[in-house]
Amino acid sequence: MAPVKLTEAFLKKLTSVDPDNPEAGPKPSRFVADTERRGLMVNVTKAGTKTFHVRWTDESGKSQRIAIPGGTWPDMRVEVARERASDLLHDVRSKGRNLKAEKQAKRAGVAHDGSLTVSDLIDAWDRLHLAMKRPDYRRNATTTLRSDLAAYLAAPATDLTRKAVVSLSEQLQTAGKRGAARNMIAYGSAMYGWALKTGRVEANPFLGVPRPAAAMPDRVLTDDEIGAVYAAAALRPYPSGPFAQLLMLTGMRRDEVAEMEWSELDAELIVWTVPGSRMKNHKRHVVHLSEPARTLLRKIRDGAARYPGSKFVFTTTGKTAFSGFSNAKEAVDAISGVSAWRWHDLRHTIATRMVGLGVHPHVADKVLAHTMPGIMGRYQHAEYEAERRSALDIWAAHVLTCADNAVQAVAERTESAKQNRSARWSKRLKEARAVQRNRGHHNRSVSA
Repeated sequence: MAPVKLTEAFLKKLTSVDPDNPEAGPKPSRFVADTERRGLMVNVTKAGTKTFHVRWTDESGKSQRIAIPGGTWPDMRVEVARERASDLLHDVRSKGRNLKAEKQAKRAGVAHDGSLTVSDLIDAWDRLHLAMKRPDYRRNATTTLRSDLAAYLAAPATDLTRKAVVSLSEQLQTAGKRGAARNMIAYGSAMYGWALKTGRVEANPFLGVPRPAAAMPDRVLTDDEIGAVYAAAALRPYPSGPFAQLLMLTGMRRDEVAEMEWSELDAELIVWTVPGSRMKNHKRHVVHLSEPARTLLRKIRDGAARYPGSKFVFTTTGKTAFSGFSNAKEAVDAISGVSAWRWHDLRHTIATRMVGLGVHPHVADKVLAHTMPGIMGRYQHAEYEAERRSALDIWAAHVLTCADNAVQAVAERTESAKQNRSARWSKRLKEARAVQRNRGHHNRSVSA
């Protein structure tokens, strides 16, 4: 069957019967490709089970395909499947991630000789040690190590060498991910340090590995950049697009927004109460939601992308909070034209720009849940509820004005990016076909 635009309505009616040959009856399985996200497919079985897959062409020109983890429809919606497919294909093409090897390693569980694998070690560290840590640290640590050590997950934990760690770090740095390299070394050293103390390994291969210089200093985005980033985020699907927008509208920290739960919001979506257990200062914080923020949350609550029954506002699985921060930012960067900034820079931008818009500095600090320094922090307990509400309304209006001014440029950049992707894909396809033709000629020559 020719590719089609996958929709919820289409998938509801989809069966394994080939429409071009209905007399043949149901097939064991049938794949249908999506026209909106090249590489995304859905497989429908004779029993009616529908699962999303992602397909790509490897360096040898061979077509590869793998099921998207947790990608059973309708548990995973089409828009979320497109987002996950984009993330996976980005990892394959830009990071060299081997999805097939990861799947085989997960199935294997242990190395061939039965020893503790790197994957086993991550599981043990997570279960026995990280369970007592902050949820965001636990999630970031395991996600980082499983991603950056993907090639070694099925290998014995004792076989990971310092030389290999240095090589992985240098690969990340070459790709412009100095922060990711620092995080990998930090988390890896912590895990192997624990394993050393508990007798699981005899050495820590991360010890002595040089860490890249600290990330770039904080910077404040210009009004043009604020508008471009927000307009670009508005073009991204759930959950990454609305996540970035709400981050800009509230000024809260990355993980505080990503781990937002529906139970933290009041029925009218006017107030978001973040519990102290999720705040850096361990104090409960109330966020007064501006009308644009409320509109975003209403669309998520009432839209098809939401996972029914999930406690998380932003999720790709329904079971865990959204965590695709790097891929989300890269996608926003690509169409906004803004670079050399971090998610955390949005907080510095808001703190600075709010004051420029007439908000008193101490009110801006309260909006961002900053801890007051010195004697002010000890004796100043005023919460400035009305002033904070007004400050966030003023800020939201400013963001929307900046975004309106940037919409045209972002739209043009988006269209250009689509054309470039199409050209690159066409080039890769031609190269892959040329490789296959050459192999065919070679095989016929040998046979002759």
